[in-house]
Amino acid sequence: MRTLALIAGLLVACGSDRRDSQLPTNANDEGCDDKHARRCVDLGIKYAQGEGVPKDDAKGLAFSQRGCDAGDQLGCINVALFYELGRGVPVDAPRAARLYKTACEGDEPRGCYYLGHMHQDGYGVRKDEALAVQLYVRGCLRGSREACRSLAMEYAEGDVVEQDMQKAIALYQGACDAGDHPACVNLGVAYQRGNVVPKDAARAASLYRSACDAGHALGCTNLAELYFQGKGVELDEAKGQALTDRGCRVLVPKSPACQ
Repeated sequence: MRTLALIAGLLVACGSDRRDSQLPTNANDEGCDDKHARRCVDLGIKYAQGEGVPKDDAKGLAFSQRGCDAGDQLGCINVALFYELGRGVPVDAPRAARLYKTACEGDEPRGCYYLGHMHQDGYGVRKDEALAVQLYVRGCLRGSREACRSLAMEYAEGDVVEQDMQKAIALYQGACDAGDHPACVNLGVAYQRGNVVPKDAARAASLYRSACDAGHALGCTNLAELYFQGKGVELDEAKGQALTDRGCRVLVPKSPACQ
């Protein structure tokens, strides 16, 4: 299950699941109203993440819902994340899926990405990996870097679509260039191993470093491995250990990189 990662960015019109209208927190304050949907969504993110205000899931959900009701699809996606993960409310995966579907069918491609993962896992919706791939394609074509990365993984694995590592690498590269750090890590693995692309440990190190600097734990632990081996970077066990420690503060203790 994903950790809660509320989305900030371009806001566009959407529908909503209005059954959440009776929330325990008043969201009609701090500049949030029906004419200022973006303000509502921004406040929802701030309260959910504790950015400059006390962390408060109830307020985060209330402001996100108000933004969704006012026509902001990112607000709808954030409300869906609360219900998918059970942050401040009981888990309700079917409701989350409905909200993702609304966003996907509107003009928010990340809704397609999230809905795709639910169909891939059979969580809250029927398990349908072929439909998941279709949703990744739709989201990727409309600009979701996360959907492009998931589509790349499908081409790399070849379980649902015919394996095509050239397509996978191109999709990883595009997603990485657009700022998707997990895609940068996967691209780094390809360069480290010489999978389809020329083997290039220095380029792998650069990709891992960019992901690590952005807070991606696997970027840190993969870069640590290169420092331990002196591949693509100068051998430096102290740096390797520091990077391992940094990554393992986020990764689960049983992760192979943290043993």
